[in-house]
Parts: sequence; C-alpha cells; structure tokens
Amino acid sequence: MKKLQMAIIALSILTGCITLSSDPVSVVKLGEISPSPRELSVLNGTPYLAEMTIALSQQGIKVRPITSQETITEQRTPTISAQWSQATTRYAMIVQIQPTRQICAFTDYRIVNATVNIVDIKTNESVAVLKQRGSDGPCSTVTPVFNSLASEIAELWSQA
Repeated sequence: MKKLQMAIIALSILTGCITLSSDPVSVVKLGEISPSPRELSVLNGTPYLAEMTIALSQQGIKVRPITSQETITEQRTPTISAQWSQATTRYAMIVQIQPTRQICAFTDYRIVNATVNIVDIKTNESVAVLKQRGSDGPCSTVTPVFNSLASEIAELWSQA
C-alpha cells in the first residue's frame, strides 16, 4: 500500500511538471516607438541580462549595457551657449525576472514571471510593457522567456 501511495505521489509530481507550459507574451502598448535605430540601453541590473542581451541581438537589436550620455553644446547667440546631456540611445529597458516556486523537471531551471518595460528616454515615458510566464532556461515542456520577449520587442519596431 505504501509503494502504491509513493507511486501515485511521484506520478502526480511528474505529471504536474510535464503539463507545465509557457504563457504567451502579453504586450501592453502605452505609446509608439519611432523608427529610430534598434538599440536599447539597460536601466537596471539583473542576473538574466546576458540571456536577454543574446535574445535581443538575435533579433537585430543592439543592447547598450550602460546608459551613456553625450554632452551637447548649442550656441544660442554670439555670447550665450547652452549645454545639456543627451542619451545616446532613444529607448531603454527595465528587465524584471521573478522566480516562482516551480522548477523544471530534471533541470536546475525555474519557472519565472518576466516583465520588460520599454522606456522612451527622450520623454521619460513607458512605451510598452511585456510580460510572460515561462522558464529561465531549457526546460522539458516550458519555453524560456527570453527569445519570445525579444521577438515581441523587435515587433514593436516593425510596427513603427
């Protein structure tokens, strides 16, 4: 009887792992992306930045790890000049990955809730928020979130 109970418990755990799947990417557009260069700066640190950078580069989007500033000087009159800092990229991203308590079967990867906020640096406004539930690495039945999020971010530029 005890072996049967253990077999049922093991089977239910494995079945639960196998039936997990990724959610589709949810995209909420809050503004428009101009047909500017396909570049994003990074506004926050995350252990998953490398994975997100690789996925974005495969979509033709350059990732600038540091939001650099360029000093612009404009001569307003013969005696007056103005200086300001201008970001070298128009858009930036905030990447948040929240692990859940679920793990992928037979791996060390986790099921995560991923959110990417795309910000227009010029206007300091969010232009899109993307969310997806999936894995943070190879998983038996759950697709990692990075490639699908990057694909949807690239689609934002395609619609511009």
